[in-house]
Amino acid sequence: MKFSPAKTLILFFFGLIAAGAALLSLPAAHSFSKFSFITNLFTSVSAVCVTGLSVVNIGQYYSNFGQIIILILTQLGGLGYMFVSTVITLLLGKMALKDRRIMQELFDVSSFKGLKYLLSKAVIFVLGIELFGAVVLTLKFLQDFSFLKAVYL
Repeated sequence: MKFSPAKTLILFFFGLIAAGAALLSLPAAHSFSKFSFITNLFTSVSAVCVTGLSVVNIGQYYSNFGQIIILILTQLGGLGYMFVSTVITLLLGKMALKDRRIMQELFDVSSFKGLKYLLSKAVIFVLGIELFGAVVLTLKFLQDFSFLKAVYL
């Protein structure tokens, strides 16, 4: 079945939200034995859409596993479907000509080489900013926590 890029994007986000809600509903994702699926669904939607909203205290309600799931959902939602799928495809080295044309049009680049360059620079930029923030926060948290806890926070 062939989907338009818009439908594919919507299905990606719905799938990511559903997978996130399901993973957050696992017993390993909670600090308490009682949980609400609606709370997990809301948290998943909020993480994927990068709003940062929550109806519970994430640090208390979710275990470390649940918090890592939320972090991954936020990362994938923030980078977006086309970006993530293109990077994965480029890493695997397999991309159909039609998909190359769609990506070139979306990112307004004239060649596939230009697309690779743009995406690699974007990944480096995003990861660089996140690494800088993580280092700054880790140094701040080291004042109150052990090294491993500071890195995790």
